[in-house]
Formats: sequence, structure tokens, C-alpha cells
Amino acid sequence: MFPQGAFDKLEDEDIAYREFFDDDDSPPSNFDWENVRAFVKFLKYFYDATKVFSVSTQASLHTAFPHLATIFIELKKSAMNLNGCFATVAKDMLQKYNKYWGNISNMNQLIYFGVILDPRFKLRYVEWCFEDMYENESDVKKKLLESINSNISKMHDCYTSRNSASSVVEVDSHVQTAAGAETTSQLARENAFQNHLKVIDSVIVETKLQGYLKAKNIEFVEKFDILSWWKNKAGDYPIMFQMVRDIMPTPVSTVAFESAFSNGGRVLEVYRSSLQPDMAEVLICTQNWLRPSFYQFKAMEFDEEYEICEDVLNGLVGSSAGSGQPSSSQSQPSCCV
Repeated sequence: MFPQGAFDKLEDEDIAYREFFDDDDSPPSNFDWENVRAFVKFLKYFYDATKVFSVSTQASLHTAFPHLATIFIELKKSAMNLNGCFATVAKDMLQKYNKYWGNISNMNQLIYFGVILDPRFKLRYVEWCFEDMYENESDVKKKLLESINSNISKMHDCYTSRNSASSVVEVDSHVQTAAGAETTSQLARENAFQNHLKVIDSVIVETKLQGYLKAKNIEFVEKFDILSWWKNKAGDYPIMFQMVRDIMPTPVSTVAFESAFSNGGRVLEVYRSSLQPDMAEVLICTQNWLRPSFYQFKAMEFDEEYEICEDVLNGLVGSSAGSGQPSSSQSQPSCCV
């Protein structure tokens, strides 16, 4: 809700409000309010993303890429729209975005793995977003998708081999406890069968990953508990459940929301931590008032000011010497005892 109605009412009923504006300025017009609405909508993308990136009490990695993709697409649209009011701002913001997220080779692919392991999105969502993000860069899109597929498969193979190694240790320990109960040839036969089962299990697990990616996406739910969903699917996807358990706790950002946008850290500190609200407001306002004057103070040309003052002093001294008036020490009468 915008306060446009309140300002319109002030313009109709408050004379002081109309007198506040001079001939070169005027109250906000309908065009100004439309720009405000557009700007609020534009900033809403960043506000929502910041809340997701700074959350620390629940898994958020799987929701990071959707927000990054939305921001990138909106920035590109605004930067290309030369008739819009955000073209210049969007270009500057796009440069800042590319500084952190533009270099694909340095991108941490856990961002992609998180959304792939979300059954609402999977790899289909990444492919769909890339169509808009890299619509004129087909080679970049192709190489990136190949890299993501290859790396998530390698991670899956790593978890599979780790589980196979642990199962072999359990089998060997069980065989050692039952040593002497069977002949050596029979033990070798059983060990060979266990190795055969490991090969079969690895193939089955591999098809589990591909089967998950090819399966139909579940219906989208805004408030979705991904950890609970994978906990219920642990029996069907044991290896992928372990991957989710290790990947999802990864924080998207290590910078807290308050640290990035709150001014409290600049006012409240170790030696000043119990201020009243009024005093905190006074300090913040004083800081805002002093900052412009400080910059003006730094911008002053002190050398020029010094030369002017020196010329003035020399002129005063010269005028007093040429007047022929006695100094104050000569004008004082001597004292006789």
C-alpha cells in the first residue's frame, strides 16, 4: 500500500505542504508514483532473495538458484529497456551481479545440486532457467549442463563407493567371527558372491539417480520441507538421501541479514549496548547530518584558503605600519615612583 492518498490529501488541505515546494519543485505526480510502484516491485526480488540467503535455522540451498536466476533475468530486462526508469541502475547492478555470479567457471555447483535435489524442480528447472539466462549463448548453456550432470554423477559415485567400502568391512568382520566354521574354498566363493552383489548394487543405485531425474516432478508447494520429504524417501534413495543430508545444510551466505542492511551494528557496540530508542535515534540522525559536512570539509582547498588569509594579514600589517600611529606599548605613560 502506497501513501499516495495521504500526500494528495495534504496537497488539498495543508497550506504549509504546498508552500514547502518552490517554483522549481512540485509535489509527487501520478507519474512519480508509478515509478515508485515499479521501483518497489523491482527491489522486491532482492528483498526476497536476501531473506532466503541469510536464513540460518532451516535449509535454504535448494531455493537459492531460483532467486539468482530471477534476479539475473530481471536485471537483463531492465538494462536492455532503454525507455525504462531503471536502465542505468540495472546496468550497474548487473555489473555487481557478474562480479560474484557471472563467472560460471568459479560458480560453486552446490547451488545447482540443491535445486536438482528438490523434487519440485530437479534438473528440468535448471534447464528451463538457462533458456532465459543464456538464450544467446547456446555453447555456454550446453557446457554448463554437461558439467553439472557430470559432477553430480561423480558425487553420487563417490557416495556409492564409500557405502560399498563400509559394507565390505562389515562382511569381513562377520567372516572373521565365523572363522573355522566353513572351508576356505567356501569362504572364497561367498566373497566372490559379495563382490558380485556390490557390482549389481552399484548399477541399481546408478539407475536410482537417473530414475529420480527422469521421474515426474511433484506438485509445487510453497512451504515445502525438503528434509522431511527425503527422510521419508530414504528407503527408496539411500545414497541420494545421504547426499541431501550433507548438501542441504550448506549456508548460501555467511553474512547475516542484519549485518548487511541494519545500521544497529554501527550504533550499538561493546561499550555502548543499552541505549534508549530516543538516544539511538539521535545518534543515527547526527551521523547522517555530519556525514555531508565531513565530506565538504575534506573537499576544501586549504592551500588556497591559507594564501588568502596570509594576504589579508599582510595587508592589515602593512596598513597599520604606514599609518604612523604609535604602538600600544608606546602610548602607555611611564610610571614614576
